[in-house]
Amino acid sequence: MAKPKFLSMEIIQGMDLANHFRLMGNRAETEAQKKVLKAGHLVGGKSRQLVHVLTGRCKASISTQLQGGSLTTKPISLTGPQVVYGAALEAMFPYMKPALEQSKDDIKRIFGDLLITIVRGKSY
Repeated sequence: MAKPKFLSMEIIQGMDLANHFRLMGNRAETEAQKKVLKAGHLVGGKSRQLVHVLTGRCKASISTQLQGGSLTTKPISLTGPQVVYGAALEAMFPYMKPALEQSKDDIKRIFGDLLITIVRGKSY
């Protein structure tokens, strides 16, 4: 008895479809990482504008890192003579939380654009 030809064709199409979805998922993840990093840089930039210390060392220490699925935007502890950094400065003169509050609308727009890109497939 002969094998039906449509069966092998269906399997190939199924594999192609699975590969296409896998590729789309990888691209969507890459786009999401770019947008998350962009949002982190936005908050970091705003916090640099709001930081109270005038030496520039605290501003320069604010960094944004994306490792795995975790985003971190914060000042790195530095040592220096009689200069307040990080949590102590944030407690006296908040700059990170207000930066996040001021950036919320822009962050929503960034992630809204991401959803449009993924759903419509503009970057594919």
